[in-house]
Amino acid sequence: MSGKSSRDKGQRGEREICAMLNDELGLSLSRDLSQTRAGGCDISELKGWSIEVKYQETLHINAWWQQCLDQCKNTKPLLIYRKSRQPWKCIMLLSDVTDGNYKGSDTVEMGFLTACTIIRENM
Repeated sequence: MSGKSSRDKGQRGEREICAMLNDELGLSLSRDLSQTRAGGCDISELKGWSIEVKYQETLHINAWWQQCLDQCKNTKPLLIYRKSRQPWKCIMLLSDVTDGNYKGSDTVEMGFLTACTIIRENM
């Protein structure tokens, strides 16, 4: 896939996730258009969360998660990713899913609707 078509696919994924989050959480989020220049996360308008979206056929979950961690500044990292014709999956820190007593850096993977439930409980 060429660079432009790969970039277009990524942007489609970001728009799709914004629409899905808006539907599930009753918000009006949009892509962070300054992300390319500033190196920020893909969706930064969801208070308390830094969201990185990846829509690619080759999974690089460890690298994407590190990018997500590097970009979150005093916010909770959230990686949302998928391959074509697959459901969206989400990765969060276990400490962001639990009651806050856990202080480690372990992660948990879940479906999109489960992630929305956790986000909703923290709004």
